Amino acid sequence: MAYRNVLLLCSDEHDPRHSGFMGSGVVHTPHLDRLAGSGAVFERAYTPSPICVPARASLATGRWVHDHRCWDNAIAYSGAQPSWGHRLQAAGVGVESVGKLHYRSADDDTGFDRQREAVHIADGKGQVWGCVRDPLPERSDGAGLFRQLGAGETEYNRFDRRVAEGAIAWLATRAQMGPQRRAQQPAMLFAGFVAPHFPLVVPAQYLELYPDAVLPWPKLRPETGYRRHPWVERQARFNQLDAQLGDDRRRRLAIASYLGLVSFVDAQIGRVLAALDAAGLREETLVIYTSDHGDNLGARGMWNKSLLYRESTAVPLVVSGPGVRQRRVATHASLVDIFPTVLDAFGVAPAPADADLPGRSLLELAAAPEHDRTMFSEYHAVGSASAAFMLAHGRFKYHHYVGYPPELFDLQDDPQERHDLGGSPDHPRCPADCRSQAAGDRRPAGRGPPGQGRPECRRRARGRPRGRLAAGQNRGHAGAIGERHERMIRTMPSLDRQLTALAHGLDRAAQHREPIAQWSQAEPLSLAQAYQVQSALVAQRCARGDAIVGLKQAFTNRAMMQRMGVAEPVTGLLCRDMQLADGGTLDMARLFKPRVEVEVMFKLARPLSADATPEMALEQLEALAVAIEIVDSRYRDFRFNANDAVADNASACGFVIGAWLPPTTDVAGRAVTLEIDGAVVASGNTAAILDHPLQALCNLARLAARDGRPLAAGSLALAGSAIDPFGIAPGQKVQARIDGVGSVGFVASGA
Repeated sequence: MAYRNVLLLCSDEHDPRHSGFMGSGVVHTPHLDRLAGSGAVFERAYTPSPICVPARASLATGRWVHDHRCWDNAIAYSGAQPSWGHRLQAAGVGVESVGKLHYRSADDDTGFDRQREAVHIADGKGQVWGCVRDPLPERSDGAGLFRQLGAGETEYNRFDRRVAEGAIAWLATRAQMGPQRRAQQPAMLFAGFVAPHFPLVVPAQYLELYPDAVLPWPKLRPETGYRRHPWVERQARFNQLDAQLGDDRRRRLAIASYLGLVSFVDAQIGRVLAALDAAGLREETLVIYTSDHGDNLGARGMWNKSLLYRESTAVPLVVSGPGVRQRRVATHASLVDIFPTVLDAFGVAPAPADADLPGRSLLELAAAPEHDRTMFSEYHAVGSASAAFMLAHGRFKYHHYVGYPPELFDLQDDPQERHDLGGSPDHPRCPADCRSQAAGDRRPAGRGPPGQGRPECRRRARGRPRGRLAAGQNRGHAGAIGERHERMIRTMPSLDRQLTALAHGLDRAAQHREPIAQWSQAEPLSLAQAYQVQSALVAQRCARGDAIVGLKQAFTNRAMMQRMGVAEPVTGLLCRDMQLADGGTLDMARLFKPRVEVEVMFKLARPLSADATPEMALEQLEALAVAIEIVDSRYRDFRFNANDAVADNASACGFVIGAWLPPTTDVAGRAVTLEIDGAVVASGNTAAILDHPLQALCNLARLAARDGRPLAAGSLALAGSAIDPFGIAPGQKVQARIDGVGSVGFVASGA
């Protein structure tokens, strides 16, 4: 169908994983979540370049960076190559913008009839200092990103409110035209918001959504032993961003501020979407939400963007409107797909010059069966010692760095990109094939001989004292890098849809008391995949209003580990609504075969590091208590293996906490009893919890940090059970005791 209106909403620097609709159980994005729930969500969308100006030039032209040649933040789109705006104008479609575009100048013809609140690169020159190469300066002279941090109000916040108001005014004007005039005069609005781009300052009401207890802690921190790829290490030395923050207190504040800005921009978008509904235009409008790139947010000790990892290259991409089927789309997508999408939305045929565009209409992709599609990104901008290229296809993602070793990641087994397989003997051909293609002709067709360099930037940087611009040896594109690689990995299956189906199946089972068959009997399930499912499962709870409050550890009893065939315990997530008051009543009608375990619950006053000792852990505690954990499997007949259990959130169902006690309370070697209706039915000792509950807590901290969800201040932690799980029945009174520590209990509902 041809739409009368298209509304393209673009934020800046939004890593999609920090949003409810992409599985975050922490970040509040209710308006984007509702938009996503009404349309197609592209779960594997990438930016053409992880930095503002090149990415936005690709969004405008539908071309890769090596084609439009806006290499970095000093060479912006000027309208020299046709944009989707030009194509729409030629077809009689009205095109306006409000907010950030980040092109060269408002005076350039970039395909808009009108620009309001337009933001472009400074003085038409932009970040010239970032062009300097050969040699790359040891350190950056750029402005500090973190001089402003925390609660407050900046001109950027006020700007985003004005952008929302401008979009609302545009919608009101469209509504006043009446349906017949709108059909005769279709129109599009690009609304460009700045958040969550730095400065990381956000109104207090949004910052307060993210206390330390819920903050995700960055993974793969160098101080914990992680070694960065040498290309990334060179950039880290150049920008010194982690050092600018200084300490973990400011790092947590930076993370909370970024997440607060995500919620802030969600609120502004919510205002626009509410105006769309109030104007009665929803049934004739296509809405697209995206961002120009992501943000590392401390992962690998890196901040801002500019890397090839998914924190930086992934973008949110939601398409909603009449005729768009509600679904999750696993096919790869990119910002270069925006160009053909908006033409398709208005029924405008591509021009002959657009025949070589790499993009495809997202409307077509949303309606088509999922298929393998190779996706591409590249980086040539500030802080890069050489060009960097990314290929993603199926389960694999490859990074090629000119003059440096490559990286290869299996996103199916390693979605967090923790384990580089570039030198793995299990994948000998993959890096070699990609490397041989990248070493070939990297010259964009028709763009002059290799070594030509970038005269437009050389002129601007003339006279700078610390280096000259590289002569082109690290500019260009991947050439045919994808062709042979695509053939090689086309047959490698992706299980993303199956994993999503498992998460939804477990969630439905819990909500409707309909158990599912043991997954691993039909499909192999790795531990990494199981944790993916666990995160998606808990995210569904949080999308309904629940919240993560801590972590649990399972299989801490050594006999249990042996029975389950695991070498170490596994972890799960504790949610707020799982808690039952001491002495309360457990609703048995919603459970399958509930069992109980006697445990020690810890509450942290301060974060607990991965390398903590029991003595160190004691100093980080606020309190401890006797606790009962209620476990229940959503698998039929209680049949599951260890990985099945992990996917099912380690069978977490509920917990009951007794009276809080000082953290110095001795819980070592204490006798444990479980009573049903006053009779002792099981007994044990706290020494069964990995020899000592505090030792078990330290192990949980290690596992949690490894998995990118460290134990933060305020977190609850169930370190493990002192007895085997014991089944309970309706009408029973359950009581747990730890000698010299205390007791806790509840009543199971039913006669």
